Amino acid sequence: MISTTSLKVGSGESGVGSRGDEGDEGDEGERITNAQCPMPHAQFPIPNSQFPIPNSQSIYLDNFRYYCHKYI
Repeated sequence: MISTTSLKVGSGESGVGSRGDEGDEGDEGERITNAQCPMPHAQFPIPNSQFPIPNSQSIYLDNFRYYCHKYI
């Protein structure tokens, strides 16, 4: 999964550095995404396959089971 979080790196009035997406006056900077700069030395690299993103149906079923067990 590729994250949509990105930074624009470039130079401005305050000097060379990075800024968020909020100041898009020009396209002078280079956009860098998390896919281009992964964290190779993360303490606990966990693949996404171990923790799949729940879909709306699984959330509904979990809530259904939670509320139904009270009345059984």
